[in-house]
Amino acid sequence: MSTMVMIFAVQTLMTKELFDLSESQEKAKLESAGIRFRLQKWYFYFCAAFTLYGRMGRHFYLTSLAEKGHFFMDETTTFAKVVTWVMLHHSFISYSLYMGGFVAFVLLLRKGLFKYQFSQFAWTHITIAIIFLQSSATISNIFEGIIWFLFPFLLVVVNDVMAYVCGKAFGRTPLIALSPKKTWEGFIGAMFCTVVMAPILSTFLGKFKFLTCPPMRKTIWKTSEKFGLITKFDKYFSREAVCQLKHPFIPMKFNIDDVPMVPFGMKMFLRLILRFAYNRDYLVLTWFDVHAGFLALFASIVAPFGGFFASGFKRAFKIDDFGHTIPGHGGFVDRMDVQTIMAAFVYFYIRNFVELSTSLGTGRLLGKIELMNDEDLVTVLTGIKRLAGERGLDIMELLMHNGAPNL
Repeated sequence: MSTMVMIFAVQTLMTKELFDLSESQEKAKLESAGIRFRLQKWYFYFCAAFTLYGRMGRHFYLTSLAEKGHFFMDETTTFAKVVTWVMLHHSFISYSLYMGGFVAFVLLLRKGLFKYQFSQFAWTHITIAIIFLQSSATISNIFEGIIWFLFPFLLVVVNDVMAYVCGKAFGRTPLIALSPKKTWEGFIGAMFCTVVMAPILSTFLGKFKFLTCPPMRKTIWKTSEKFGLITKFDKYFSREAVCQLKHPFIPMKFNIDDVPMVPFGMKMFLRLILRFAYNRDYLVLTWFDVHAGFLALFASIVAPFGGFFASGFKRAFKIDDFGHTIPGHGGFVDRMDVQTIMAAFVYFYIRNFVELSTSLGTGRLLGKIELMNDEDLVTVLTGIKRLAGERGLDIMELLMHNGAPNL
């Protein structure tokens, strides 16, 4: 929960810096238009926040009810019924809130300010889209385990620091016209250092189960007698100190001779290092260590272009920094430009190449099933029975042997 609060705070500060930048370009028009345009921007921002975080809240609330055997339509108290109704119709409420802001924007259009107002409308939506797409990816990564947030974050930090160090020490050849201080020597040196640090960081962080474990749902919930709702909501986000190691964090042996596409000389060199350091000729790695290499390459080669893009953007507006929130370092946008690119990459990488037992669990499925009508429910049960039969499973025997799920 604390990590999500931090992400929301950072994205709010980033949004403020970008809103302030748009207003500073046409300050006179803003003063003549009054404060209502600024309020409109923040209204759209909080509509987006309600949509994103409300969607997650909807999932957590309905999932918890489904897993504990509560039925959405059977809540007894008025407050519980209202909250459940809001959660069930969250998408429609989100749309209605946005359309309310849209109508208000049209009603507030003023002659002589049309161009300014529509440019601010476009700026607001682009800003919100960029900020919330990034934060949505980041939060999704966190729910697969904090390590998927922390490790890429540290890779970007390592690459940024080593680019500066290597550039200062060896920099001679300019890399890109947008950033004259960036050099090829710094870029290549940072890539080498980041790739070297990746397995060290992945091995170290992988030892901590509270980083690799997704949020645990099998916790004890307390129900408020007054409101009829779950009171220990923060427990949903807790990670137990001890959990079962799952792929991709299970150590495996890799024989040097079985590794494809590696030159014989390199294999001999690796074998000598392993025998000298560990007295063995095989590697002990996890699949996360392998993924770490690809994440390090992206953090070194592609992600820095997020910073180059930001540099070009600042040159277009003739500013040195996006803000002054962090003394001596500019604003949060200046610090998070590369992190934005990295978080999105990790999100898509996980969903395409990483075998995870998703932290969303069976609760989401139970929540959707519980909203089905009788006919659809029978269709689902028939399909499950057929799939189980194809796998040689007897559902009734499994239920009698293992006990029914705790619903």
